[in-house]
Amino acid sequence: MNKIILADYIGHSDNSGKPMGHPIKVINETYELIKPMFRIQIAVPESHVSSILEDKTNIIKLKYNVGVFSKQKILNFMKKWANLNRIFSNRKDSVVWFINVDFSLFLYLYLRNVDKIWINLCYNPLKNISGWRKKVISSVLKNAEKIILTNPNFAKEISGATVYIPDYYYDEKLYGRFQGEEKLEQMVCLGTMGKEKKLEDLVLTMKNSSIPLKICGNFKHSEERYQNLKKLAEGHICLENKFVADDEYYGLIAKSRYVVLPYDMNLYDERTSGILLETIFLHGIPIAPQKLLVYNGINGIGYQRISEIPDLLGDKRRELEIIENNNRLIDDVFSAKSMRNKLIHV
Repeated sequence: MNKIILADYIGHSDNSGKPMGHPIKVINETYELIKPMFRIQIAVPESHVSSILEDKTNIIKLKYNVGVFSKQKILNFMKKWANLNRIFSNRKDSVVWFINVDFSLFLYLYLRNVDKIWINLCYNPLKNISGWRKKVISSVLKNAEKIILTNPNFAKEISGATVYIPDYYYDEKLYGRFQGEEKLEQMVCLGTMGKEKKLEDLVLTMKNSSIPLKICGNFKHSEERYQNLKKLAEGHICLENKFVADDEYYGLIAKSRYVVLPYDMNLYDERTSGILLETIFLHGIPIAPQKLLVYNGINGIGYQRISEIPDLLGDKRRELEIIENNNRLIDDVFSAKSMRNKLIHV
């Protein structure tokens, strides 16, 4: 059986070292997806090991993690390269599958001319770049053994051994635990509460709606923003500044009719969204910029401006169609069987 290392050399973290974003979830789910096919090791920062669900004895522990909101670019670059050095010093004859990437990886691989590399791309790394950076990235992608695209649109601009595998797949064992939740007439906004989310516009808009809104996630990088949002909010709008554990996270999606993704598309253009997929797996109705829904091929309530949201809610026939169409996507696109076939045959 072939050997593979699932690697996150970046280790995006909050101030206490806890993992932030979706890489840990991607690693855990990818492990489950490919364990019938490969002998697997996992490479993550030591502070993230407790979040790995599988056998923790088969982990390459990396020394460093990188703060999500850290502005120490040179120090962060050095941390990532130190982690990469450790991964490759332990690889032996394994394929290394990088599930979270940035330019520091492309530069490392370009200078070291490393083989047997798989690269996950949840964004287009060639967008809006030119010159030597474009040369570095293009060269690495051309020589990679496999490029896993989390959105099929990337294939239009990225050449090489590409295969479309969505961020997450539908795992009945995981999502089935929450399927019995009764849907409440409420809207939730979850995840890291960074600048890419237009939360002020969302709160001001939903003040004009009677539907309860719950905003729950990590504001620890900006306590001032959190306090200002609380001042804007009214009784039916609830904000919580905390790390949301998995069971609570899935439970909130499962019992909410609507999940809102108020992304600023100037900052989030041509990207995939894990929350978008988790919403359809739990039979919620995503509310998001129309451009985001179209780009990801997901059915939902799309808007051009956040202020339109209240007027778009409540059409029960349309909302039922959204759920039915997304259920078909689960079977056709997001099943584990479909993804395994693609990895083997491409």
